[in-house]
Order: sequence, then C-alpha cells, then structure tokens
Amino acid sequence: LEIYAPQIRKKVGQACVTMVTRPCGRITDRLINTASGLVVPATTATLPIVCKSGQGCLASYTNTREYVATGDTMVVVNEILSGEWIDIGAGVPATF
Repeated sequence: LEIYAPQIRKKVGQACVTMVTRPCGRITDRLINTASGLVVPATTATLPIVCKSGQGCLASYTNTREYVATGDTMVVVNEILSGEWIDIGAGVPATF
C-alpha cells in the first residue's frame, strides 16, 4: 500500500481484502505520479491469485504510456478516478 497516497490507502486496502476473500477482480482508472514526476492517467486491472504458499495474493497490470518506475523510484497513485468490480464467478460487492 506504500505506493498509494495516504488519503486513499484505507480504501485501497479494503478493496484488496475484498478481492482475495470474495474473490473478485477490479479495474480502476487512476492518476499517478511517474518516476519522472509527470502526473498521468493509468488503467489497472487486478485479479486475485493463489500464491505458492497457499495465501491469497493479487496480480495487477497497469497500462500507461509513461515509465512508472526507474530503479528504486516507485510510482505514487494519487487518486482513484473510477472503478468497477470484475465478476470471476463469485459475484461482486455492491460498493467500492
């Protein structure tokens, strides 16, 4: 959760727990700070998976036209603009 701005960490954390325990996925449109300092839109698809340990984990793919990380510099997600749940067979929650 450290890549998210402090004001959205709780909401993102709750969505992560929901995706693993329900299970369901999520597609979100975000505003991110890139490694070069630009603020750009990005779309991310996140789906639950089972890790080798047997624990629930998440796999995410982010699509943007800018580099989001360089070396040790990480991107910061400033804001979640919109999002929709992805039904993978167990239904979806009513809210985000």
